[in-house]
Amino acid sequence: MALPIPKLDDKTFDELVEEARTLIARYAPEWTDHNIHDPGITLIELFAWLAEMQFFQLDQITARHRQTFLKLMSVTPRPIQPARTHIHFDVKEGTPGALIKAGTKLTPIGNERLVFETEEDLFLTDNSLESVTTHINTTVIDHTQANRHGNVYFYPFGENNLKEAYFQLQFRSGLEESGFSLSVQVSADELSDAPGDKREPVPGVRMVKLVWEFWCRGSWCGLGVKKDTTNSLIKNGRISFRTSDDDCQKPEQEPLRIRCRIADGSYEIAPRIKKIDLNRIAVVQVETAMEERLGSGDETPGQTVKLQKAPIYTQGPENASRLYAGDILNWRNFAKKMLEDTSGPVERIRRFIDRQSLTLLSDDDLLDDGDVQYDVVAALNRLLESRELYQGGAFADIDIPPEYHDLIGRLTNNISPAEIKRLNRFLFESAFADQVVRRNMIVQVQDADGNWRDWTRVEDFNDSGPDDPHYTLEPKEGKITFGNGLNGQIPQPYQQIRARFYKTCLGPVGNLPPGQIWNFLEPQLSAYRGENREPAGGGRAEESLEDAELRARRNFNTTYRAITAEDFERLALSTPGLQAARAKTLLNYHPDYPFATVPGSITVVVVPCAMPQQIAPQPGEEFRRTIKNYLNSHRLITTNVHVIAPTYVKVSVCCRLQVKMRYDDATVRNRVREALQNYLHPLTGGPDQKGWPFGRSVYPSEIYQVIDVVEGVEYASNVSLSCQGNGQETEGTIRLPPSALVCSGDHRIEERPAKDGNDCTGV
Repeated sequence: MALPIPKLDDKTFDELVEEARTLIARYAPEWTDHNIHDPGITLIELFAWLAEMQFFQLDQITARHRQTFLKLMSVTPRPIQPARTHIHFDVKEGTPGALIKAGTKLTPIGNERLVFETEEDLFLTDNSLESVTTHINTTVIDHTQANRHGNVYFYPFGENNLKEAYFQLQFRSGLEESGFSLSVQVSADELSDAPGDKREPVPGVRMVKLVWEFWCRGSWCGLGVKKDTTNSLIKNGRISFRTSDDDCQKPEQEPLRIRCRIADGSYEIAPRIKKIDLNRIAVVQVETAMEERLGSGDETPGQTVKLQKAPIYTQGPENASRLYAGDILNWRNFAKKMLEDTSGPVERIRRFIDRQSLTLLSDDDLLDDGDVQYDVVAALNRLLESRELYQGGAFADIDIPPEYHDLIGRLTNNISPAEIKRLNRFLFESAFADQVVRRNMIVQVQDADGNWRDWTRVEDFNDSGPDDPHYTLEPKEGKITFGNGLNGQIPQPYQQIRARFYKTCLGPVGNLPPGQIWNFLEPQLSAYRGENREPAGGGRAEESLEDAELRARRNFNTTYRAITAEDFERLALSTPGLQAARAKTLLNYHPDYPFATVPGSITVVVVPCAMPQQIAPQPGEEFRRTIKNYLNSHRLITTNVHVIAPTYVKVSVCCRLQVKMRYDDATVRNRVREALQNYLHPLTGGPDQKGWPFGRSVYPSEIYQVIDVVEGVEYASNVSLSCQGNGQETEGTIRLPPSALVCSGDHRIEERPAKDGNDCTGV
């Protein structure tokens, strides 16, 4: 027996009419005839009848209707999410290194059904990091022990981020592989609170440019950075380096020594590193299935087939455009096709591959070598960055989906590097269809000529025609449904069906505690054992319909356009890739004309997050430019946006104290000084301890109040204020301009009253 569907509104026709009749006296007192013969009552009954019909229709809403309504708001329930973690491998000295390819499977010992896969290529090496030092002019600071323990942090460039400073890493031996990676864990525990997570980098947003070098033949030579996910050491991530004969000399004979220095830009917050590691790799709890046969067509409308494993992970990886060595299914077949195929797409791609890489592919004995695969993949990734790869004639035989037509049309001007990589990755996959792993689910049906053709996944068949090769997927059950002949094709009996690629994951089941021991499923990698020092997290089940509706409501109430002053402040604080602590909008204010009213000019004053000891944090030029670009993408076309740094007014207090009996004078004096420093702080001060309000004056009366509540103070007298900066002293009050904040100066505190009058003149 089906569960009864509750009524959304249980008012009947009679109740609606009676309620409207009762409200006539309130809203239309001049209407006095409420009898049934009155035309107005007839209209009330008509509208009550229409309302009752709408109530009935709304009561028939099912889960499918609710999903459709959410889709109208561009919201769909989030798919299942896999758990992620990092695994560290201790490779014993003398153990040969190995290239761990992306997609390599490994499991925790004792829980072998839980399969994880590596997310990137990594060379495991028996090398080790022997010392970590910071060099500031002639001063050398040793961080080796701090780095080994990993529970304390160190400043790689010193606390003041001096440009002449650099930090140096010394390894036990030279480098034998074609590349290596450093895993970096940073510390951000003591940063001032910022709204939301601001440390996710945005493409092109890099506050600081770092230069990496290695010691070679008596001088420092450039070390190429292949990828830096730490965003210049401000977040946890990995820095991958490439080494070749072009980099001066491959440092195989002497112990490897590398250094990092600041080439350009500045940090708002000095980076603090907790741990630098080798042999640490990111893994994700997914399992890739390939070549799974699903039977053949049966000419049945709405035919369904079921995958062997479920639930299905349908969301592609964030770095889906990048190629890894593990993406090549068979290196010999790939090399043969690359070198011998004369079709248009392969011929076009071959023209963009350098001669050295083609030579490596031509040597069959080298194709199993990890260094060779690593170098060839590096060349392929350079290919994916080219704006000139696409040529209509060369790729004329490829069926290009509509989503890529717009990218092709914008190739000559308005296209981002990420979009170029996505387009070129599609062209590369199409040219080498059976040689490259697809990152998303691929279902194929064999045509009459025996060729496998990709079918397209759709949410429903509403827009599908009779000849469209479409299917739908229920990820939770792994069920695939084909069309009915009118909406979507029907697979025929002679057509075989297969799942070329798909991924499964177990969601929250993959969330594991730290300390798990891991081994690879491939026999040739059985010598390596790893451990996750942090818990595996992030695994979530598929979002329920109710949670998706709540998220839609939150999105509906979230501002995405900068119209009011509060909108500009909120968006400035939520700029991706930055850590902004405070923002203030000045309307009709232009920084070049501070005493004039400039209509349409919006100036936003921003303050970056800072360490507690920083009394006057200032945003750098790139910091301000990034926020300005972000606001420009959300503002109205009639406004001009300016982003400036705050000006600081240093306020000093001079006062006399009467200390209570049995209290130490020096201790109370220090307490008062600390209370004043906390109160006159741009990020944590002010009356509400949320930061000093922009442009707010400082009054002696509130300083009295701050001092009086300090433990050990009997009373305070003769309080006077002085300032440095562009503040104004008016009758004992410090007045600030609109874009200014206060910071604490040097306070003069006397614990006994002087005999000859007030001598507190401030400092």
